[in-house]
Amino acid sequence: MKLLVRATITGLLSIAIAFTVSAQDQLDHKAALTLAVAKQIAAAAEQQGCKVKCGGVIAILDDSGELMYLQRLEGSQIGSTKLAITKARTAFLYRRTSQSFQDRVGKGETFLMDFPEMMPSGGGVPLFIDGKLVGSIGISGGAGGDDVVAQAGVDALTKIAGH
Repeated sequence: MKLLVRATITGLLSIAIAFTVSAQDQLDHKAALTLAVAKQIAAAAEQQGCKVKCGGVIAILDDSGELMYLQRLEGSQIGSTKLAITKARTAFLYRRTSQSFQDRVGKGETFLMDFPEMMPSGGGVPLFIDGKLVGSIGISGGAGGDDVVAQAGVDALTKIAGH
């Protein structure tokens, strides 16, 4: 009798452990930006932007599309803060660069101007890890091309993520 009870308990435990491992394997392991990574992305963008002339605003949004990190460099115009955030938001919401909207509006696709929270100006770029949107970066007010500065942040994330 004791042997039967012990065998039954052992069998049930084995099933429970197997189910737990199986359930854990089914969970999606979500990649997400941390504040430390957002700061590294911004530092890379700042370094690129300062090759021409330091200035401008760097906005990093998280995986919910909300502002995670904002860096306003000395001498930046006040209006660049909202512009950087809006460029980042455009890139996040539409999963493409804000420059792509600038290009399309420039070709006459003015209906795009009716899209909510859309800024048709270069400098907003989505941030992906393994094909999943984890945030975005927006740049405004620098002396150089905002897209080039934003791309430096994207490249930093790629390096950090090991890709």
